[in-house]
Formats: sequence, structure tokens, C-alpha cells
Amino acid sequence: DQISSPTISLENMLPIVNGSLEPNNSLTWENILFSGQGYDYWGISTSNNTLPHVDNPVAYLWSFGEGNTSTLKSPVRSFPMVGNYFVTLQVQDQGGMWSEVQAINLTITDDTPPIPIITINGQIVGESIQIKTYQRIQFSAGQSQDNVPIDHLDFQWNWGDGEMEGGIGAYSVYHQWTEGENMGTNYTLTLTVNDSVNEASITVQVLVFNRLPRTLFNETLVVHTLTPLHLPPMFVDDDGEMTSYQWQFPGGVNLSADGVGRNSDFGLTSSTLAQPWVSWRGSGMKQVIVSGFDDDSGETMVTLEVIVLNQLPVADIDVRESATQGSSSIDFRQSDAATDTTYTFDGRGSFDADGTLPDSSVLSFNWSFSDGTNSSQAQVSHNFTTPGTYTVTLIVSDENGDESLPRVLVVRVANPKPVINIRVLEAWSEGEIVNSTSPRPEGWVPENYSQTFDDIGYVHVAAGTLLWFDSSGTRDGDGRFIGSSLPFDRSDDDWNGLIEYIWDFGDGTAKSQESHPWHAFDVPGRYSVSLTVRDDFQSGDTTTLRLVVMVNEPPVVANIIADENPTEGEVTIFEINATDPEYADNLILWRDNDVENGATNDHVRISSLPTIWWHFDDGDATEWTRSPSEDGRFSHVFNQSGRYLVSVKVCDMMQTCSYGYHEIEVLRTPDEATTLSNFEWENWRSWLAQAGGESAFVFGLITAVLILGWLVMRAPVIDEEEDAEAAAKSYDVEKVEVDGGFLGMDHHEPPPTPKILSKDERRSKDSAYIRPVRSRRR
Repeated sequence: DQISSPTISLENMLPIVNGSLEPNNSLTWENILFSGQGYDYWGISTSNNTLPHVDNPVAYLWSFGEGNTSTLKSPVRSFPMVGNYFVTLQVQDQGGMWSEVQAINLTITDDTPPIPIITINGQIVGESIQIKTYQRIQFSAGQSQDNVPIDHLDFQWNWGDGEMEGGIGAYSVYHQWTEGENMGTNYTLTLTVNDSVNEASITVQVLVFNRLPRTLFNETLVVHTLTPLHLPPMFVDDDGEMTSYQWQFPGGVNLSADGVGRNSDFGLTSSTLAQPWVSWRGSGMKQVIVSGFDDDSGETMVTLEVIVLNQLPVADIDVRESATQGSSSIDFRQSDAATDTTYTFDGRGSFDADGTLPDSSVLSFNWSFSDGTNSSQAQVSHNFTTPGTYTVTLIVSDENGDESLPRVLVVRVANPKPVINIRVLEAWSEGEIVNSTSPRPEGWVPENYSQTFDDIGYVHVAAGTLLWFDSSGTRDGDGRFIGSSLPFDRSDDDWNGLIEYIWDFGDGTAKSQESHPWHAFDVPGRYSVSLTVRDDFQSGDTTTLRLVVMVNEPPVVANIIADENPTEGEVTIFEINATDPEYADNLILWRDNDVENGATNDHVRISSLPTIWWHFDDGDATEWTRSPSEDGRFSHVFNQSGRYLVSVKVCDMMQTCSYGYHEIEVLRTPDEATTLSNFEWENWRSWLAQAGGESAFVFGLITAVLILGWLVMRAPVIDEEEDAEAAAKSYDVEKVEVDGGFLGMDHHEPPPTPKILSKDERRSKDSAYIRPVRSRRR
């Protein structure tokens, strides 16, 4: 069955609030715990005043009575101000209903004073402290005790010197006292702490002492003897001023700021200057005692240590050439040294500034040359035998045995250029000069050598002459190679230091790399011959020497002139037109026939006059006859008629010969002359009868020739004699002067006017008639 009830209205019930706090009475700034609590009953129950469900509130709302609220269930807070506070709490259920307001009374009081505590560096300060003037100290009251937080306490610091400071939270401050006596000055420090309700104080007695001068420098000083040392600032008075100083110098010093020397006064022992200049005569460890006084009569004393070093001697080197009297100093930074030159290294300019004597006589010398030479003399003579870079080091020692810094000279010894010596020699064999065609069997050695030269030193030779280019004496310029003669082979003890020879003969032939080559010049002319040699220093230095070789120009034979119609048994005159270039230039040559004897003035002059030789082809084919006359004129008698090849040989001073040739026909001596008067008519008729027509024509020609000959050879008529006389008067030939060369046809005194001779006179051998010379050129 079903039963229906009347309509029932259901409503949300208010939650129940139940808050508390602990304690109800508290001090300011102390934390109070507020505990929120409540209940929310709900549901349907058959029992009165009971519900089946209960829940916790879902929200809380506290109000603390001074305007602040909180929604926390159990907040914790403090109250800085004294008073009675009306605290309320409400809770909210799930339905959004707020409970009724629960009211709680709270009483806040403050009846405990602060407890001031002063600390320095974490240490609690007692009743008194002792400090120095200007000693800045951090005072802290951070350990003071009170219910009020320290940041909310009011700290007031009274320093007792007329200064005060403080404020809320000023628990940590700095302070220094500027005045204090040597025996101390008493100041009362008072700290007052106020929490806005209660107040408490604490006092500390502060005894402030005068601060003594503070030392600024207390290190070891280092100085050399005779050298003024400016002493440093020693003190500062932090709480006042320095008023005086007192310096003590045991053993005595010099107090000059400059000009200190070995003869200065070193007997002073004290000074009152703040920073005196001081110098010591001797070396060693010295003590300096200094006291500083401030304006409160405070004194500070310090003992300084000063290391006084011995001044090292100074080495000095002066270099001069030993062989040059009064020579100037040499600076090897600007010029190189030469090998095999003696240099004087002078160390007497060295000195010791603090020595007992001002000169170098008290010094000891130690010379060291990088080539292994050493010396202990003040002056050293030395020469460098090999090119290269050397060091010269001088160290001097003073009376204390202390050594100077090394004085080092870097000496670059220049490589001397190779020395070249050349002789151009002619070789002789079997009494004759050897030429390029002369036989030279294996092992052949010349019998002798000679040298031909002119006044300016040019070498003169004939074309084809085989010359020996002797380079004996050529060597490296280093003195150690003097006397050495063998090139190329470095391992030989007689090596001359040279590794390469290059001969250039200037005639277009290949260069020679022999040290003593043979060479012949085939063409006359002027040749520049050079020899270049290279030594073995580094990349090799070279020297080149040039000389001139003059190859003789041969004589020039222009032609031979002979008498016309030479006849057997009669004298035939021969003349020559020839020139010699060297003779024409007045060249003077000399010959040294013994080049090995070492003499330089035993040369002889070579005759410059050419010689002329004739050969007439009528006797010994190898026989040449020298012309007795300088102009080469020569007379010869051919014993037989016929054709002959006349040869002439012109040789100059170098025995260079040129040849000329002239072919002549020597006529037979004619029988007794036949005249027409001796030719009988019978003979004519008989001859004509026998001859034919052609013979008659030949006879006619012969007759014409005979008639012309008669006309020529007949005696002159009067008109012809007069013409001859006129010709004689107009015959005017000037004297011809000869200036060099050879005499020719035109180089002679003008002959007398010729006389007209008869035929018999011209044919007579006693008439001294000379046939006119007519050139027969071929």
C-alpha cells in the first residue's frame, strides 16, 4: 500500500562555528595561534534533534579587530600595539550558508624592557675597551634582547666625544675617535634601546691611545758604492703630523745628492732630514736607524738594511792598426777587418769607478778571441789569418775580484780577393820560338821561355806563336796560402785556395778552365785576355785580371821592281815596295830571354828595322840572301838566260815574314851587231828568191822595225838638243823626307839631270849607265 504525506519544505541549516585562540593575553609582537573549527549537520532523520550527516566547513573568515582579516583556518599573527582586540570568526558550509559570528576577546600588553648588548667582531664588550685614535671599529647591538623585533627597536649611540647617532634598526654602526693621548684618553660610550614602550641603556668605557707614527717602508735597500741613494719616506702620523726625524748611519756616509766620488767625505753619521741622500764608499751590508716623531711626541724607530754593492769595473776596447803610427781608432761596426793585418786591441780605457786608483792599473785583464787566442795583457796585438766572423771579448776584474760585464766586439774579417799573377811566355825549342804547328812529342818540354812586351806592358807575339799562360803565384788572398801553388785539390797541402780558373782569350775560342793553358792567336790584332779565379770562401769570391796581347801585323809587300830587259851576264837591279806597320808606328819592343832568373831589368831591345831577303831562283832553292841596304835594293847577275821567279822575303822585328814574287825573263847576250851596209844585194836577192810571198811580207815588217829603231837610236839633231836643254832647266824635283816606313822609288834625293848618251855609251859597261826602272805589274 502507499501512503502519501503532506508536502514538506526542507531548508539548509546554518553551520556551527567553534573557534579558539591561545593565549588570550599576550605581549606585543608575540605570535598568537588562531584555531578555526565548525560543524555542518544535514540529512533526514526520524529522531528529533538528530541528523545522520556532519561535514567540516568549507571556508573561514577571521577578523582581528584592527582592520585585518584572514581566510585561513588557523592563522598565526602578532600585534605590535598594546590594546584589547575583538576577534571574530565565521564558517561557511557546502550550501554557501555562513554561520553566526563567534566573538573572542584578546588583550595585548608590553611590560618587559629591552636588554642592550654590544659586541665587536661577535665578541660581547664588557665594561671597557682600549683602542687607538682613528681606529675605525664596527659596534653591533644585534644581540640585544626584547619582544619587539630588532629592526623595530630604536638604537641611540652616544660616543662620548660629542658625536651621537642612531635610529630605528640602527643596531650596527662604525666609529673612530680622533683624539687620544700617549697615556690614553677616556670616553664613555652609551647605548640606549627603546621598543616604543620600554627603554634600557648600557655604558662602556673607551680608553683611546695616541697612534704612533706608522712605518711606510721596511724593506732591504740595494745601492752601488759612490752612488747617492734617496732614502724613502719612512713614517706617517695617521692622527696628526710628523714633526721630526733622526737618522743614524753607523760607519759614516756621504750625504750629497750628486758629485760623489772616491775622494768625497764619507765621515757623516747622522741626519735630521725626512729623506736624506746617502752614499757609501765601501761595499757590504749596511744598517740605517731612523726614528720618527709625531705632534703628540709619539716615536717610532725602524732599522733598515742596505746592501751596498761593489761597482763592477767597466771594460773598454780601442782598436788600431799596429803598423800605422798614430792611426785613428777602428770601428768594426762600420768597417771590416782584413786578414794578415796586425791590430792592437787596447783595454787601458777600462776603469773601476770605486777602485783605489782612477786608472786601469789596478785591473786584471782577460782577453778571449774566438779563434782560440787568449791574453791577460792590457794591450794585445792580434791578426786574423782566415776570413769570417770573430768575437773579441774583454773581461776586467777589480781589486775585489769582481768581474765586469763582458765587452764583446764582433769582427767581420773580409775575405781577401784572390791574387792573380800572369806571365804570357813564348816557348823555345831548338833555338826557335814554338808556334802552333811546331811538333811537340809526348813529354816535350821547352828549352827556354821568353817574354816580349812594349813600354806600356802589352805582350807582343807573332801570329801562330804558341803561348804559355803561366799563372804561377795566383792564389787565394788569405795569407795562409802564400807559397801554395796547386789549384783545385783541397786535400793537397800545397793547395792555393782556388777552385776555378776561367781564361777568356778574347778571340772567340772556347774558354779554358786550366790553370796554365797553351794558346795561339792565328789572326793579327789586339786581344783582351782575362783570367777569372774563384776561391772557396762561402759561395766563392772572384778576381779578374785583364791583359792585352798584341798579335803582330805582318809586313806588306806591294811589288818588286826589276830592270827592264835583264840580260845574262849583266847586272840587274831589284827594288821593293813594302811596309811594316809596327816600324811605321815607331814601336819599341823588349824581350826578356831569361824569365826564370827573377831579374826585372835584364830585358833587351828588339831591333825594329825589318830585314829583306832575296832569292833569284838560279841557285840553291833554300838559300836566301839578305839585302845589305835598309831599303831592300839589291843587284844580281844572272849567268844564263831564261825565265826566273824572283822571291823577296820581308821580316819584321817579330820575325813575321811576308813574301813577294816577280817573274822575269833574262835575255841572252846579243852577237856582234850587223848593219844594213853589211847586207849585200846578192844576199837579199838570194834570200828573196828562196822566200815565198809570205816570207816577203815578214821581211817587210822586219825592215819597218829596223827603220824605226834607227830613227830612235840615231844621234840627236840640234832641235832635239835644245829641247833637252829646256827640259833640263825645268826639271825641278824637291827632296823627299822619309818619316817611318821603307824607302821606295820616290824616297831619295833627286837624281841629276840625265845626260843624253850615244848608243855605244849606253851599252858600255864603263859608262855607269843605269837603265830606267819601269814597273812590270802582273
